[in-house]
Amino acid sequence: AVIMTIILPLLALFYFYRYPITLVPVLPRFNQRSKKIAIKINQEIEELYQKLKKTIVSDDLYLKKDLKISELSSKSDLIPAEIRIVLNENGFDNFKDFCNHYRLLNVEKKLRRGDLNKYTMQVIYEKSGFNSHQTFIRCFRKKHGMTAIEYHEKRKLASTSS
Repeated sequence: AVIMTIILPLLALFYFYRYPITLVPVLPRFNQRSKKIAIKINQEIEELYQKLKKTIVSDDLYLKKDLKISELSSKSDLIPAEIRIVLNENGFDNFKDFCNHYRLLNVEKKLRRGDLNKYTMQVIYEKSGFNSHQTFIRCFRKKHGMTAIEYHEKRKLASTSS
């Protein structure tokens, strides 16, 4: 019992030394100011993201297999570091992930349009900007949980049953 009366307070002191607790409340004015700054930053990031989307879609840059961040940078008047920040804030892992997102949208559009009746899947994904079959399969499976052929067959069955 004597050991517990000595060890327990020492452990508590060590804990509070290691993990200090501040009892000073945060000033409400500072809280409001930081919220306004965060809102402004989020608005700026959203504006830059819309600018990037417009640039990559209107110029069909995502169709280029060898698209580099420097090319998007020169077309959008943003430096590569800004592009990376904006993309990360919008849920993309990196620049390639962003490009592949638009490439997948293009493949999906072509599948809905019935291009698979005229072209092979390889032609469709290559014309959409994908460099390799593996990258296309990985991206498509990540988004839809199935291959593009399975996706197409499922959509075909759904349209014939309705």
